[in-house]
Amino acid sequence: MFRRHVPKATISRPLGVSYVTIWKGEMRWRAEGPKSWRDHRHLGGSPKLMVPQQQQLIALLTRGARAYGYLTDLWTLRRVAEVMRKEYGVEYTLSGVWRVLRALAFSAQVPLTRAFERDVAYIRHSVRKTWPEIFRRAMDTNATLLFVDEAGVQRSPNVRRRWAEEGSRRV
Repeated sequence: MFRRHVPKATISRPLGVSYVTIWKGEMRWRAEGPKSWRDHRHLGGSPKLMVPQQQQLIALLTRGARAYGYLTDLWTLRRVAEVMRKEYGVEYTLSGVWRVLRALAFSAQVPLTRAFERDVAYIRHSVRKTWPEIFRRAMDTNATLLFVDEAGVQRSPNVRRRWAEEGSRRV
């Protein structure tokens, strides 16, 4: 197409690339010859974490942040960057950590909220036995029932987004 002087816009449309890409390609083609278009490789930077290190990182992250020594089981980008620096001696920006985690099939997730103290047997007993008795007494005495949370500060707990394996939403 370059030999036939086809307009760059006509070349770029079917290939789905920009006009500038075609223009640079033509400049390289004219300087280096016809094979330069195919032979030009775009390698990018070399990865800081090798495949065995990536596998170790997956295992480490899967065990959880508490197992690594953090107070909560919350993997944030900052924590993962710190782990990568301590374990493998590599520095990543937060956006770089994000890219690594996405490549390792991890995603940002908001955990399901459930109280640690949750006692399913007690809840079942309360719903079947205690609550009907309270409700019956309130109806008999024409009382008003109020529900108060002893925390009284906010309606839902502070839950932050965390990184985990795709499809494994934590509680």
